[in-house]
Order: sequence, then structure tokens, then C-alpha cells
Amino acid sequence: MGLTRKQLLLIAKETAYAMDASPTNALNAVLTGDVTITPLAGSPVQRNIIKPYFGNSQNIIVEKYVTADFEVELAGSGTAGTAPQFSALMQACGFSETVLAGTSVTYLPITLDSVTQAGTSVTIYFQRDAIKHVLLGARGTFTVDMTVKKLPTLKFTMTGLLGTISDSPLNTSGLVYTAPAPVPVSTTNTVAVSIHSYTPVFESFTIDIANDVKHRALVGSETVVISDRKPKGNIKFEQPSLATKNFFDIAENSILGDFSITHGLTAGNIIKIESAANGLGIDAPKYADSDGVVMLDCGLTFIPTSAGNDEIKITLT
Repeated sequence: MGLTRKQLLLIAKETAYAMDASPTNALNAVLTGDVTITPLAGSPVQRNIIKPYFGNSQNIIVEKYVTADFEVELAGSGTAGTAPQFSALMQACGFSETVLAGTSVTYLPITLDSVTQAGTSVTIYFQRDAIKHVLLGARGTFTVDMTVKKLPTLKFTMTGLLGTISDSPLNTSGLVYTAPAPVPVSTTNTVAVSIHSYTPVFESFTIDIANDVKHRALVGSETVVISDRKPKGNIKFEQPSLATKNFFDIAENSILGDFSITHGLTAGNIIKIESAANGLGIDAPKYADSDGVVMLDCGLTFIPTSAGNDEIKITLT
């Protein structure tokens, strides 16, 4: 009998695609929540054969891969200029990482040069009590969720090649978690928000990076690829007067602007998310209600500049 609460997630960046990076308790443990794993996510095909009687034919799985969904708290490393616990995950979701020692860590989206580009995939060890699942060559996508009265989170969906599934006693020896506690989304902690040069009184903000992630199995090659990226978002805030800011006019006339949000007060645990310059489009606002107060519910589209790969920038300081 296994216990659901006994779980361990280790994630390490691969130096060569789908080569086991052998993550360890000391260096690669990630604090997560709401983990869902699909150990055999491949497609079954039923044998199409004729028999002189009713009944099923055998199902055969023709592609084999693994998916894992989990939540990671959005917090820095605790030390400015040191990569956070989700560093490898960001790079496996198609983001570059630039570390300025003692100052900042910056993430920008990339377009892969090749399917097997080094440093853009991870090995994941997921342990549920005494059963260990290994995912190789994993890549994925994620969403950002910042809602008042809650902790900010990153929600990852990772797809990996099927490694081993084995009996393996849960080992916590040398286990180290490096992430500090996140701070709740609030007026005190979320210190700067701007959308089209307006400071909203907001209730929630989300971004879906929306990577197009595919398991690709051909004769001679099996990979997980990110073939496109179309980030979308949503923000819900108190409706201003039209004289103050007319978001209906902005949407109607497809006017582009900027977006930025800064969360956190203490060095090593400050997160800034921003669009490219004039890289934010707003969908037609919808009315919403919150505690009897009129709100605007706006879809967001993040658009790169002509330079490309800059539609979203995440900086930890």
C-alpha cells in the first residue's frame, strides 16, 4: 500500500537531449503541490481483425510518453542574482535564463534552434511513496496566477519520454529545499501594476504561455517538441471612468500598449513580469461583479516586437 502524501519531485536540466541528468535530493528537489501524473499517456490502437464471434480485439499502445501537471510557488531563491528552484523548468518551457550575480535572474522566451537543442529539456524523477517514475527529454508550458488573498503560483504541464517505472523505496537522505516562502498577492506586497499606462485596482491576473507541446515519435527519433507559442492572459480590475481610461476604445481600435507587474518587497524574492514595449493587446472588456463593485474582465494578448522572443519578460531581483 502506498500513501498519497509521500511524494518527491526532482528535476534537473539535461546537457544532452533525453540523456538522464540524474537529479539528486541535495541539488534538484522542487517544492510542488497538486501533482497529477499520467504514467502512460500514449494512444492505444485496437487490432482490426475479423473473428467469427462478437467481442473486443486486443489494444496495443502505439506511442508511449508521460505527462505531469503540478504547481510551484512563485518566489525567488531568497538571494538576488541566484536562480530559483524552478530554473530548469523555465528553460524546459522555452525560456532563456540570464543570471547577473548578486543582482537579478531574467527569463525571456526563445525559439528553439533544433529539436534536441542542449539545455532546453529536463529529466524528472517523480516518486509517489515507493514507486518511481522517470521522464526524459521533458518539455512543457506553464501559466502564471496572481490572485488577491492567494499565493502567486506557476502551474506547469510537462510532457516527457517514458523512462522507467520501478519499485524504489522513498529516500529523503540529504534532501534540500531552497525556495523561500512566497508572499500573498495584496496591496502591501504587489507594489506596482500598470496596464496601458493605467494603474488598476485589480483582483486577479493570469498568463498562459501557451506553448504548443507535442510528443513526436518517428522511426529513428522520439522527442518532445515545442512547435509554437501564443501567450494569452486575463486581468480583472475595477472599472475606471471613461475619462480616466477608456478600455472599450482601446479594444475597439486595437490599440497596443504595455503591461507590467511587480510583486514582493525583499531582495531575492521580488518578481517583475512585463510585456514587450507596445506589446499588449486587449480583447473586448466584459463586465463582472466583485462584492457589488463593477469590474472589467479583459483578455490579454502578448505580442513580440520585430526583434522577436521578447513578448514576456520575467525578472527576479
